Amino acid sequence: MRPGTRKRKSGSRDPQDDCGTPDGCGGGVYAYTLGCRLNGFETDAMVAGMRRSLGIRRAGTAETASIILVNTCAVTGRSQAKSRKSVRRLASAAGDGAIVVCTGCAAQLYPAEFSGAGADLVVPMAQREAIPELLADALSIVTSGASPTRCGGREDILFPCETPTDSLRTRGFLKIQEGCDHGCAYCVIPLARGPSRSQPADVVLRQVEALRSAGHSEIVLT
Repeated sequence: MRPGTRKRKSGSRDPQDDCGTPDGCGGGVYAYTLGCRLNGFETDAMVAGMRRSLGIRRAGTAETASIILVNTCAVTGRSQAKSRKSVRRLASAAGDGAIVVCTGCAAQLYPAEFSGAGADLVVPMAQREAIPELLADALSIVTSGASPTRCGGREDILFPCETPTDSLRTRGFLKIQEGCDHGCAYCVIPLARGPSRSQPADVVLRQVEALRSAGHSEIVLT
C-alpha cells in the first residue's frame, strides 16, 4: 500500500491545529514498539524528530492519530509474526487520512511483507532520520520550518543524531553501539543492523549533557 491509498482530507494541514497539547492529542503520532530496549529508545527518537520538524506530538490512540509508527522486531520468528500482525491491526484501526509508517529490524529484512500487511511507508534503517521529510510530503503537512537533523554531514554518527530528551521514560537512555560482527547462524541482527559500530565519544558526551540538562539523573547505556 502506498501513500494516498486511504481516503484523505483535502488541503494542507497545520500540525499545530491537530496537536495543541503535549500528551494524548488527536491527529498526532501513535507509536508502537516491538522488541528490545534499543527499539524503544529509537521509537522515542523518531517521535522526537517528528515533533521538532513537523510540530506533531503523540496521539492517545491509533484511531485518532494522523501517523501510526510501528517499530518492528526480527529477533525470533515469533517476533516477526507479531510485528506483521501489529501492522495489520493498526492499519485496520487507522482513520481516514492516516498514514502507517513501518521501520525496524523486521521491516529492514522483509519490506514487501510489511507493505502487504498494510504499511504505507516502509522505511529502511538508514533512512530513519528522513522520516519527517517523507511524512511532510505524503501528508501535505505545513512544517514548522525546522529541517530534520542531518548529523552535520558526519557519516560516523549512529541514529539518532540527537538523543530524545522529552521521552515518556523516567530514566534517560543513550545509544552508544549498534550492530554485531558475529555471524551466528541463528541470529539476524548483523543482517538487520550491520556490523558493530560505536557512537563517537564527542557525540556521546554531548548527548549525556543534553539528558542531564533535561533533568535526567540516571542514564542507561544501550
